[in-house]
Amino acid sequence: MRKVARRRRDGRSGGGASFSCPSASPPLPPSRGSKRATPSEREARRPAGAGFQSRQYKVKISLSKLGDVERETGNLAQALDAYRKSLTLAEQLRAILGDTPQTLRDLSVSRNKVRALETQLGQPRPPIT
Repeated sequence: MRKVARRRRDGRSGGGASFSCPSASPPLPPSRGSKRATPSEREARRPAGAGFQSRQYKVKISLSKLGDVERETGNLAQALDAYRKSLTLAEQLRAILGDTPQTLRDLSVSRNKVRALETQLGQPRPPIT
């Protein structure tokens, strides 16, 4: 192994700091696309409706986590309300995106959380088909 001195971005030595590496590789050339895309450019590359679906998914996950917190703190009615809202969003996403593995898993998890809490509260329902 040989010692390689670290270099700053401006090419000067890094003040004596060095590290060991098995083989020193040449520095990478500057990237062609070093300019970051603006938010409007990123939005233009997304398929239509992707932003809405992404936000809806994030809200669904947040509601599920809120339900978990409420359940752990003993606020079962509020937890059930959060889980039901999360289930509604999971059903909407399934209607929009179809039967993808992720939507089916999310729907299953949401249904299980609602069903488990309803059973715990003594409100069992017939099976969901």
